Amino acid sequence: MHDPIAAAVASVESGRNRLLWAPGHVPDDRLTWWPAPTAKNALQILSHVIASNAFFAAALQNGKVTQPPQQDAGEIASRDEAVQRLNSCTDDLIAASKDLSPERIGSAIPTPSGEISAAFILSIAGVHSFGHASQLEYLQTCWGDLDFHWDG
Repeated sequence: MHDPIAAAVASVESGRNRLLWAPGHVPDDRLTWWPAPTAKNALQILSHVIASNAFFAAALQNGKVTQPPQQDAGEIASRDEAVQRLNSCTDDLIAASKDLSPERIGSAIPTPSGEISAAFILSIAGVHSFGHASQLEYLQTCWGDLDFHWDG
């Protein structure tokens, strides 16, 4: 039998692992570099995922959210801070996912932007992190790092 919570937790863990792996290949002098004024740099991308995971966790924990999703989690000063905050909010998201009862999976969660379902959050959270890791890899190619980095 398919366990949607276990599948979501595995996806969130996979997204976190890839997102934590990617910045390990960003040189310190490139953490705040961007290819264009309207693009996000590596720390801003990580800040966005942190804010999103915090929003997802709050929605699952509370069954509602009163604040709209934030675009980012504020300024992050270092790779170490980004890693610590990403781990913390992802742990919160995993805990909130595991605490969901089967009846709440299909429930509507009111937000200032409209209703979303717990099932939607479970399906999107890991993919969201995984996708933003691809942005970090794209930035690498912009500054000329064309090596295939694979630690797994």
